[in-house]
Amino acid sequence: MSWWQRLRGLVTGTEQQADSPSLKTSPRPALPKPADDDPLLLLQHYSQKLGHLSERPRLAEPAVLRALTTLLHSGRAEPALRLGPSLVRAIPTDFALAQLVAESLCQAARHAEAIGPLQQALGLASLSQSLRLLFLLAEAHRAVGDLTAARRYLAELLALDVQYPEAQTRFLSIGGPRPGQPMLTEPGVHLASVQRAVLPTVAMTTSSRYQLLAELGSGRTGTVYRALDRDLQCELALKVFHPHLRQRGQDDALLRALHEARLLSAARHPGIVALYAVDGDELSESPSPPLLAMELCLGGSLRGRLRQGPLPIAVALRRAVELLETLSELHAGSVSHGDLKPENLLFRGDGRCHHELPEAEQPLGDLVIADFGLSRLGHGAYFAGLGTLGYLSRERLLGGPPSPPADVFAVGVVLLEMLCGQLSDDVGMRTTRAEPLSGPTILHQASLSQLGTRELPLRTLLGELLTEVASERPAARAAAARLRQLW
Repeated sequence: MSWWQRLRGLVTGTEQQADSPSLKTSPRPALPKPADDDPLLLLQHYSQKLGHLSERPRLAEPAVLRALTTLLHSGRAEPALRLGPSLVRAIPTDFALAQLVAESLCQAARHAEAIGPLQQALGLASLSQSLRLLFLLAEAHRAVGDLTAARRYLAELLALDVQYPEAQTRFLSIGGPRPGQPMLTEPGVHLASVQRAVLPTVAMTTSSRYQLLAELGSGRTGTVYRALDRDLQCELALKVFHPHLRQRGQDDALLRALHEARLLSAARHPGIVALYAVDGDELSESPSPPLLAMELCLGGSLRGRLRQGPLPIAVALRRAVELLETLSELHAGSVSHGDLKPENLLFRGDGRCHHELPEAEQPLGDLVIADFGLSRLGHGAYFAGLGTLGYLSRERLLGGPPSPPADVFAVGVVLLEMLCGQLSDDVGMRTTRAEPLSGPTILHQASLSQLGTRELPLRTLLGELLTEVASERPAARAAAARLRQLW
C-alpha cells in the first residue's frame, strides 16, 4: 500500500478491500509458541512484531498483560518497567495496558516515567476510573517538582469527588487557596474575577452577577458559598453544583438537586429557606456550573448548636413545635422532606421569630428547613430508600418513599438529640440498612431523667413518634399541639 493510500484511509475511515492484495493489512503480531513460556521472551517477541501504527491492534493480547503482571510480581520488575512504556506508546488505545504500566511505575517511584502512561490512561478512562488516575498524576507531578500541574490535577479530582482520600490535604499542602484568598478565573473566560474559598471543587466561575466571599460548606453535589448579589446589593447563599454532575448517566445528584429547587419554589413558607433564583439545568451545554441562589442563614445549623451540648428543655420543646408546624403546612400541600436531620435545619440569625422563644434564644431567629433534595411532591415517589441512616424510619430503610409519617419519625430523633445531645455519638446510632437501630431502642437508651415531671408524658409522645408502625405515628400538627401542653 502506498503512503497516500494509507493516509487517505486514515482520514476517510474507509475499509480496505480484503480481495485486494495491495490493500490488505498486516496480521496481528504473532505471539511465541506455547513452548516459549518465558514472559520476558513473549514481551520482547511481541514488541518486535508490532508494525506500522495504522496496522496495530486496538488492544494488546491478554497474554501480554499476563506476562507484564507475572514479571512485576516475580522479582523481575525491571524489564517489565522498561518494556511497559514502549508498549503503551505502541498501542495508545489500550486502557488496561496503560493503567497497569502507569500504576507499576508509580509503585516503583519512577514518577517522571509514569506521567506519560498516566495521561494516556486518563484520556481513555471513564469517570469512575479517572479519580485514582488524577490523584496519581498529581502525586507524580508533585514528586518531580511541578506543583502547578499537581494543583491542577487535584482541583479536577476535587470537582469529581470532594471527599477523595487525601486529596484535600494534598491540595492545601502544595499551596491551594486559603479562605478569603482571591483567585482569578481561567484566561479567556469572559466573566468577572471571583473570590474563591478554601478547596474550591474546580476552577469554576459564576456569572458576573455574583461575587463569592467565603465557603460555607461542601459536599458530594456541590459547594455553598456566602456571596454578594451585585444586582440586588445583598448577601445570599449560593449553591454551586460540581460540573461533573452534568454528565448524563454518571450521577442523578444534579437531577435531585434541581428537583429540590422546584420544590423550594412551590413550597413557600416562613419555615423554609427561601429560594431566589436558579441558573442552569442538568442538560445545559453552558461551561458554567448550575447554581441556586438562596436565603443566607447566618445562625448556623442545628448540628453546630448540638456540638455544644443539649438545648435547654424549654428551647428544645419550642424548636420541635416550630419544626412540626412547618411540616404540617408542607404535608398539607403533599410535600414531604425525606431527609430531616440537624445538618438540614438552619437558624436564620436575624433576631426575628415567628414563634415564642426564650429571650436568650431570640437572636438566632427562626429554625428553617433546608435541602429538599430527597423530597416527594404529589403522588410521585422520588429516590425511595435514600436518606441519612439514624433518621430513617423502618419503612424508609426497607425502600419506601419519603412520606409525612417518615418525617415525623425524623423529628422524634431530632427532638431526642436536642434534649440529650448528639445521639449519633451518645447512644450508638451508627446503624446499617441491614441491621437498623429501631426507634424504641433509641428512646430506651436516651437519658431523659433531667425532664422531671415532663419525663413520662414526653416519653409517651416520643414513643409514638418513633414507633416502627407508620400508621400509629401522630400527624405533625397533632404532635405539635401535644408538645405545647408540656411547656
